[in-house]
Amino acid sequence: MINQAQQTIVQRSVLFDLKSDKLDLPTDPLYFNMRFEPLKPFKAQAELVIYKSSGGRWKFNVIFEASEPMVDDIIVIQSPLQKTSSVSFRLTNHIKQQSEFNAFFTEGSATEFAVQPKSGLLEPYGKDGTNFIVSFTPTVYGKPKVGTLVIQTDEMQWTYEIRGSHPHYKIPEAKGGRLNNQLTRIQRDLLSKRASEKKNFMRNNLNATKYASVDGSPSRENSPLKQGSLAGRGGRSNAKLNNSPGSNKGERSTHKGSPSRTSNY
Repeated sequence: MINQAQQTIVQRSVLFDLKSDKLDLPTDPLYFNMRFEPLKPFKAQAELVIYKSSGGRWKFNVIFEASEPMVDDIIVIQSPLQKTSSVSFRLTNHIKQQSEFNAFFTEGSATEFAVQPKSGLLEPYGKDGTNFIVSFTPTVYGKPKVGTLVIQTDEMQWTYEIRGSHPHYKIPEAKGGRLNNQLTRIQRDLLSKRASEKKNFMRNNLNATKYASVDGSPSRENSPLKQGSLAGRGGRSNAKLNNSPGSNKGERSTHKGSPSRTSNY
């Protein structure tokens, strides 16, 4: 037989339906239906005993095992960093009686989750229900947190998946200011025109090599700028040296870079 702690669970989870209550011949089979509807995960070993009124007994070993169920619901909580956000819900017992309960997060759940109350009496079916508060307090940024909340009594279990995340961060947009940093239309057109202008690098290279010397270095004597400079200096010098036919004899002419002297014509 099963122990006292699991006897109530098995009695509420297992149902036998006997199809016939007598055997006419020793070879006749005994038919019955067994339905197993567990309300919480457990594993128990029991003995099924069948008695015959005229004498006789059959005994069978039975193992009942209920695995973890699917979650009853998914609860999503969003909270900013270092702040607490909470979600509340009400729950009643599956029978019309109060039952003691325990509420906790399973091993492996994120530590940022908390539940209140952790224990107490679960209100019976048909009432408003016991209020539960689930809180989420994130401490660091990262991927969403996940936890599994379990609320169980001696006969029943409810499982909830809790998901915690951060609100979507929206980059603030600057709207106006005391400084006018906007370009006028004329300035924008001017910048666009300068950006679209293309330099003729081939023409610039041809002009640079046109006045180069034999060894490849630029020649100042062949440069148009240098020639124009020499021509201008020569004109001024000739004007000072050449005397017109009507000039007076004995006129003095002074040149820079040489001593002053008098020339007689």
